[in-house]
Amino acid sequence: MTDATPDILKIGDRLPGAMVYAPDIINENRPREMNIANAFSSGLHAVFVMPLAHSPTCEGQHLAQLLPLVDQFADLDTTISILTSSDTFATGKWAEIQQVPPTVRFFCDPNRNLARALPAGLRYDRPGVGNDLLMRASMVIHDGTIQSFAAETSAGNCTVSSAQPLLEAVQRLRGR
Repeated sequence: MTDATPDILKIGDRLPGAMVYAPDIINENRPREMNIANAFSSGLHAVFVMPLAHSPTCEGQHLAQLLPLVDQFADLDTTISILTSSDTFATGKWAEIQQVPPTVRFFCDPNRNLARALPAGLRYDRPGVGNDLLMRASMVIHDGTIQSFAAETSAGNCTVSSAQPLLEAVQRLRGR
């Protein structure tokens, strides 16, 4: 589940301390700016990187595969986070429309601070959509350190980064 090339994250790495935004989905207030590394500094986190809210693969595959498993992650005392390149308002509306439980946290990288701080193999450009988009991926982070990592090799795919393989990685870490 890991790639040892320098253009990708690997087990034992930490996310860079880039500033991202957390939408206030419940109150629809101004987004909160925060350091993404601090957001995952303690506890066990299942992190799903979905390039764009409302895109066919993010919505129809990645999120659709995750939602039925939310309770299983919670049973493993694991916080679920979704990281996207979309802005906070589009992401907040997406979460509302898709009826994402409030226990799922969202982080947005509309200014591409995180994308540009990551290895080049974890971002891509898509004409008509944007540059430096986050590549679709998933990871388990425990106390700030990546324990499991999987990234898709091409846009439109959602196999290795889907919820089931990540749930299995969390189960292994929890000894279940």
